[in-house]
Amino acid sequence: MKMKAIIYVIIMCHFILHNSYAQHLTDSISKEKSQLIALTPLSKNIQKVNGIAIGFGHVHNGRVSEQKINGINVEANPAPIVGALMGFIIIMHLPDIIKANSPVHPNEDSFYETNPWQGTMPLVVNGLNVSTGMFFTSTKLNGCNISVFNTYHTMQGISVTALGNMVKYQKGVVIGSFNHSEHLQGLTIGIHNLSKNNHGMQLGIVNSSFYNNGLQIGIINLNKNKGLQFGLMNINKKRAMPILNW
Repeated sequence: MKMKAIIYVIIMCHFILHNSYAQHLTDSISKEKSQLIALTPLSKNIQKVNGIAIGFGHVHNGRVSEQKINGINVEANPAPIVGALMGFIIIMHLPDIIKANSPVHPNEDSFYETNPWQGTMPLVVNGLNVSTGMFFTSTKLNGCNISVFNTYHTMQGISVTALGNMVKYQKGVVIGSFNHSEHLQGLTIGIHNLSKNNHGMQLGIVNSSFYNNGLQIGIINLNKNKGLQFGLMNINKKRAMPILNW
């Protein structure tokens, strides 16, 4: 009789614990909900938006592992003010930038790295992004961007901006006044294009690369190592030549 009572107690405890755990999972799943329309910055409880996200943009949230937007992301933020200031500073110091990229100076490849967005990508946008500013968190874009300025960890598609683009891993086309791609596999078009590993094409007035395994076409092309260059003046590790260099 005592044995039956013990077995009964064990079964009841197991039943209670199982139901509590199932309820916990249900609550967790319900919190990580998907929405058709959402305001940004996204709540930490929203895991996915299948539709449209609209608001003031996205900021880094250490409590969120990943949030996805499948559709359209529209945001208005004050980043253009910062971007305009950066563009003005670059224009004012363009001669110094060209001089710093000259092969007569030490080969410091850290100058070509895009440091802002390292590590994981808490935001993934699959679709169209339209913004007055930029992403303020590490972002992967699969699709199209139209904005004043923007930064990405990974960009696969096309990005058209007024001021420029900063990309760690680029597979696609970026168009802007000033573009910085650490790992370039695609096409970059702008006034000044900068890359660490160029496996695609840079088309602009001034093009700068550390490792150029692709093509540079511009008025001034600068390369720390060897690579194919077409322009008025082409400078690499070995020589400086007009029209064509390799």
